Amino acid sequence: STPYKSIYYSNTILYQASKCQTSSEENLKKYVAEAKFYRAANYFTLMKKYGGVPLLLTPTLSTKDTTITKDRATRLQVMEQILSDLEYARDNLPGIDEVTWGHPSVSAAQGMIVRVCLYQGTYDKFHAGTNRETGEDYKRWLNLAIDAAEDMIEDQEHDLFSSYGNTLFRFGGEGRQNRENIWVKVYGPYNFGGDASGVNYNNDLFGKFGNTRGLTRNIADLYLYKDGLPRSKSAYAKKQETSYDDMFVDRDPRLEQILFKLGQMSYREGHVPFTTNRSTFSLGVKKYYDHAEN
Repeated sequence: STPYKSIYYSNTILYQASKCQTSSEENLKKYVAEAKFYRAANYFTLMKKYGGVPLLLTPTLSTKDTTITKDRATRLQVMEQILSDLEYARDNLPGIDEVTWGHPSVSAAQGMIVRVCLYQGTYDKFHAGTNRETGEDYKRWLNLAIDAAEDMIEDQEHDLFSSYGNTLFRFGGEGRQNRENIWVKVYGPYNFGGDASGVNYNNDLFGKFGNTRGLTRNIADLYLYKDGLPRSKSAYAKKQETSYDDMFVDRDPRLEQILFKLGQMSYREGHVPFTTNRSTFSLGVKKYYDHAEN
């Protein structure tokens, strides 16, 4: 699987770093920290899907390697390894202004600690008193999440945008001018920034609006109305909509900050995704449209 392929790369880096004699220990720490960060992130992906999984901490160098047939570790053992890797990363990664954009930093490790500990803590709390392997120690995980979040706040490396719709998606390459970002996967239109190596999109995305990506109406309907209720219960919801734009009326303002309304122009080539009422199978996402043309 892709996570185990990434874990193999991390383990290989860690193995080679342990034998390296041409670099100082201090210089190696940041590379070891980055490898452990990615290993933790990939094990977190696996743990959320499967719970306990085989815990491989060394590279598989041969088909005869016994780690290939290793038994599954428990969920708690996987979580403890994730936390250990992230704590090392937090203590040894550079600050966010010192890393190449897209690489993990101290705050990325702190953010991941918040995420994984909040996930495990709420899981344990929900299953407390059942026959699950854990359940009584949820406060430990939640307190670790709180501590890491408070450290991030005190470091003052990140801020929230004052306007969700008018600023969050305005920076094509983002970078440090987008101070909401903690850890990013760099992607974008072909040859963005002179580098085509990170393209993750179908080419149609930058050729026009990119209608290969969109939200379903069911997802849009998860946005609440101004009375705090969903569409199925809110008195503000129009049961018989007569216009495509009816879905935005009296709604959480973030909905129209994410999706195109009738007549709004996309970011490129003067393309207007919706000019008439139409099927709402796939709702156009605004992320790369040009605000100056709106």
